[in-house]
Amino acid sequence: MKKHIVIAGCGFGGVAALRRLSVCSDQFRITVIDKKTTFDFLPLLPDMVSRDLSRAFLTVDIAGLCRRHSADFINQEIVTLDHQTHTLRTKQSSINYDQLIIASGAETHFYGNTDLARNAMPLRSVQDAQNLKDVIAHETFEHFFIAGGGYTGIEIATHLKRWMKSRHITASVHIIEKADSILGPLPAWMKKYTLKQLEQMGVDLLCGTTVRSVDGQYLILSDDSRYPNALVVWVAGVKMPAFIEQLDSEKIQNRLKVNPFLQVRDNLYAIGDCAAFMDHDKPLRMAVMFAIGQGRCAADNIIRSYRNKPLIPYHPVDLGYIIPTANNRSSGVVLGRGLKGVLPTLLHYTISAYRSYGWRNRLGVLSHTFRHW
Repeated sequence: MKKHIVIAGCGFGGVAALRRLSVCSDQFRITVIDKKTTFDFLPLLPDMVSRDLSRAFLTVDIAGLCRRHSADFINQEIVTLDHQTHTLRTKQSSINYDQLIIASGAETHFYGNTDLARNAMPLRSVQDAQNLKDVIAHETFEHFFIAGGGYTGIEIATHLKRWMKSRHITASVHIIEKADSILGPLPAWMKKYTLKQLEQMGVDLLCGTTVRSVDGQYLILSDDSRYPNALVVWVAGVKMPAFIEQLDSEKIQNRLKVNPFLQVRDNLYAIGDCAAFMDHDKPLRMAVMFAIGQGRCAADNIIRSYRNKPLIPYHPVDLGYIIPTANNRSSGVVLGRGLKGVLPTLLHYTISAYRSYGWRNRLGVLSHTFRHW
């Protein structure tokens, strides 16, 4: 009987693991479980707002993906994981596995604020981006607030401002950041450059501030200031899916701690955003390139384990990072070198096209990007 390999989640890491395992589909039974029906290309969600990037170029049908790679697809949400019995449970069924790769990614975290969960707009999927695009196209707001001064917050704020400029809309755009500065631990020169771009585009920054409540009429901040007719886009934090939080395994920053081979336990692997792989005594940051590399490594180790070969440790290859802004004046560190201006913007879209799944999506990303440059 074939060993049953289950991949929980079909993001960048899950897809990478699936493609690697599919070369041995004659030896394994492979199953992918995901509550969504599509793989969404998250790095380009803000471009749906101001560059008119079609959602069709940012999604891949998971069922079709699985058929192409000789895998089964279960479109259900995982509720619990019982590692003692090697069983995943959804509301509809139980799935037994011999090897499991957890690649479930992260979810929007509202920190228990029910007002925010009900009224703020998240940005964690193509559908979220489409919802935002539809709302701003059909409703009028006086203020736009982006909660979160990280990568995504900077990007979506600038895309909103670009969209407003193209339509001669004069509403204000604010970034709210709980910390004293944007972009966390990134270099000071990059923060300074990004702040300059935000200022030139007319984006206001409110550091040391949080959202207290939003009820559809007023947004109230932690300093008691009130704003009527405001739309909140929430990109201020993420959490792990509930079944990971409930799992009785060591966690760091709520992510599953893994060993050098990406194992939580012998036949349980975790990759991508839900995995805490320690690099220089701290968890490796969440990034697409790491998720892809970890997916490949975890799949290789499963194959090697059944061939009685020693497992191979995961070695992260850090090519760098880019903070894209919609005025095409981005900044980043690529191969250890600091870059700013048009070049990192070009690299961002080139890399995004390269990592897109299928030539149709790659060409669509490039053509739409430069058509709306």
